[in-house]
Amino acid sequence: RFPEGDQFLFVRSDGEAIEVEFVDPDAEPAAAPEPVAPDAELSLPPLVLSATGRDDERRFLEQRLALLAARLDGADWIERKQQWLKQMGRTSFWNSDTRFEVLAHIELADRIESGARAARSLSGRLASRSAAKAGAPRTLLSALAQQLYLLTAALEDLDAGVGSDAFLAVEAVAGDTSKADDPWPLALAQMYQRWAHNRQMRSQVLLDGAQQAGPLALLMAVSGLGAHAILRRESGLHVFELPDTDGSFLRQSARVRVMPQPFTPRPAAQSEAELARACLMSAQPGANSIVRRYRELPSPLVRDSVAGWRTGRLDQVLDGDFDLIS
Repeated sequence: RFPEGDQFLFVRSDGEAIEVEFVDPDAEPAAAPEPVAPDAELSLPPLVLSATGRDDERRFLEQRLALLAARLDGADWIERKQQWLKQMGRTSFWNSDTRFEVLAHIELADRIESGARAARSLSGRLASRSAAKAGAPRTLLSALAQQLYLLTAALEDLDAGVGSDAFLAVEAVAGDTSKADDPWPLALAQMYQRWAHNRQMRSQVLLDGAQQAGPLALLMAVSGLGAHAILRRESGLHVFELPDTDGSFLRQSARVRVMPQPFTPRPAAQSEAELARACLMSAQPGANSIVRRYRELPSPLVRDSVAGWRTGRLDQVLDGDFDLIS
């Protein structure tokens, strides 16, 4: 059974099964988005969160898509791919230590090009509907904004010479109220799991702190366009502040570590969790700078020291949209 009328189907994998979402482009969202002033400088993250359907939003996304298309059609991009393909033609390539890295770069470039084609298709549908009706469907605008957002992040990874797939760990560290049952590290772990779902990433929980003793709350593998480029900004301390009786704040802290997954295949004798631990712990022994402070009482507040923003929407941050707030 499926809805009648003008419908769109978003088909994706959650890592275990195919998910199909029916979207009515004319339906109102469950909660109205916060309006963005027409003269405000537009950017992708706010449009992922709260596109309003204005025509200037659609034009902005068309411009961003045109810039992306110009890069993928440009001489530098084509030459870069040709160089990788030439390396595959060498007789020694399949025995070289660099073959895994080259093949991973080619695969990521292909995924970016495929994602750009999907964005062009969605943009075309938006343009045709906007010509026939007043305004563009909010759901489709947000979907296009997210696609462009993820493609931009994936290009960051490709330019940096790393893969987009990442390992992430959340672990408890000493704080003012450090106890074995402190809920904060597990709440932070759930935030990243929700984020992976929101961004349509494939995620696999390798170790779950809710089912074992010790400081580790989460060990997760994440695969998807731009996963590493977005998550790498999370590396460091995340501090939850609780009001104390004297008017000051007690602190519960958790450390987040993020590393790109290696290009070389995992040894048969090593589990995925063991590989993730080795990558995260050996490459990032510190990560002691404070990334974000969270507070629920006396009023919700989140302060991001890396991006320089603050918001009272603690619920939105913990629901996995921390990367879209500015």
